[in-house]
Amino acid sequence: MAEIRAVVLVEGVSDQVAVETLARRRGRDLAVEGVSVVPMGGATNIRVFLDRFGPHGHDVRLAGLYDAGEEAQVRRALDAAGLGPVPDRGRMAALGFHVCQADLEDELIRALGPDRVESVIEAEGELGSLRILQKQPAQRGRTREAHLHRFIGVRAGRKARYARLLVEALDPAEVPRSLDRVLETVAYLAKRASIVDMQEAIDNTVICQYRPRPGAVDDLLNLIRRHRATYTELGLATDRPEEVYIGEDQDGSGPLIVAIFQWIDAEAPRRAHQHPEIGVIWERMEALVEDRAMGPGMAFPHFETKETL
Repeated sequence: MAEIRAVVLVEGVSDQVAVETLARRRGRDLAVEGVSVVPMGGATNIRVFLDRFGPHGHDVRLAGLYDAGEEAQVRRALDAAGLGPVPDRGRMAALGFHVCQADLEDELIRALGPDRVESVIEAEGELGSLRILQKQPAQRGRTREAHLHRFIGVRAGRKARYARLLVEALDPAEVPRSLDRVLETVAYLAKRASIVDMQEAIDNTVICQYRPRPGAVDDLLNLIRRHRATYTELGLATDRPEEVYIGEDQDGSGPLIVAIFQWIDAEAPRRAHQHPEIGVIWERMEALVEDRAMGPGMAFPHFETKETL
């Protein structure tokens, strides 16, 4: 098994099973990729797990699923763990934490519809038990979806079993957005986990080099501006203005863009690698550059100030 480099925090075992089942369906082996899906035993425990795995603990890359009713608590915990500021749901998603409405079981039931969920239950030989529950006085007047939600959660072990069965029954286009997004985040985390971690003792100055494809200079400059704005918003860069230079590679093979900025501290590169929002920008940059004889499409050497002449 690979070293654990990324952790996906989920509320319970059934959420863990759902994420791991979808990963397998998509040909992913999270253990080999160094990604662990960790059930917290409820969102009330999130601070404990953020302390353990976040910037003040093992400092691995993080993502997660949470129920809509727990949003305020999760947001405060992320902020307290040093992953903030986290003012809203959009920022939580940018950090890799995605909301379920109202929980993941509810989303799976709505994605499949009650008829198909009942077919899954029937295949398990439990349709009779469902019918008994539906006839109980407390269930009268409730929707079929509510009956199914109650049935899946009423017995120990049933939630996890049906999490697997319902995910396996989904068509690819039916995967709930929260589950799909967190697995996308897992893919990003796994990719970034393969990058060698930044050395602890580095100077804060970075000289970025970009070799744009023909006709891609303007689009790349726009991404560099967005790159800077995102770093600034996340508190990862100093107030020193970023300097951008445009020239030609020494052999005349194409344009060369150089951008110089400063991290806010030595931990900023690690935090940047934890943000899927930044990862999206990097991936779009990669599509606009090309490797040449003079060097790779993108390079980010770090420099330590030795002497001022």
